[in-house]
Amino acid sequence: MSNEFKKFENWDDDNGGLWSEERWEKELLENEKMVEKYEKILDENQETEWQYSVDFKFRDQASDGCDKSVARPDADIWESTEGVSSYGEDDDSCDENEDFYNELEEIKAYCIACDFASEIYEYVKQSNAPAILKDQFGSLLVNSMKVSANIAGGHGLGYDKETICGNIVKNRWALKSLNVVIATLDSIILNIGPNEKLLNLSNFTAAVRRAIEERVVMLRNQVWW
Repeated sequence: MSNEFKKFENWDDDNGGLWSEERWEKELLENEKMVEKYEKILDENQETEWQYSVDFKFRDQASDGCDKSVARPDADIWESTEGVSSYGEDDDSCDENEDFYNELEEIKAYCIACDFASEIYEYVKQSNAPAILKDQFGSLLVNSMKVSANIAGGHGLGYDKETICGNIVKNRWALKSLNVVIATLDSIILNIGPNEKLLNLSNFTAAVRRAIEERVVMLRNQVWW
């Protein structure tokens, strides 16, 4: 699990020390807010190369995984540097990343969601969207990618008893993103009229939904407590 954001260390809960889906969703939503702050700063400083990230919630402390000697409470949230190696470039990390993606390729829901996102991308790229629908096409593209990203995020959390409910939550979020895609497709069809490609994409969503729902059921069957 990434240590750049808040670590999930305290498993104390009313359920024998294991977090429920509700508790996981609360914690994951809090981290989503942190991610949004990171993304905002990155977007505003696209030409800067960053040395390390600082947890926004505890910005007066060194972020997890960083030497405290490099953390300065009075410094800017981000510190620019030159010539600093990027994380994950060593051979071991590359091997781990390859293993992770090989595992993802074994997940039916992930593969179908990726195929769907690819079809959405090709449609958006080839379409001459009216200016009035620019935001809807953007939403279509972003949320289609979120479907597979959330499935991958759930897999990253794992299947241990401490984390499997978090895995379930991420797959539920994949369904939420899919619902946004479906609503957006319906809106685009209403605005520009149906065509073969749009109708095919709309029909494709049923297969994506079915695969994710089956995965959620499979994961919940492993929650025995």
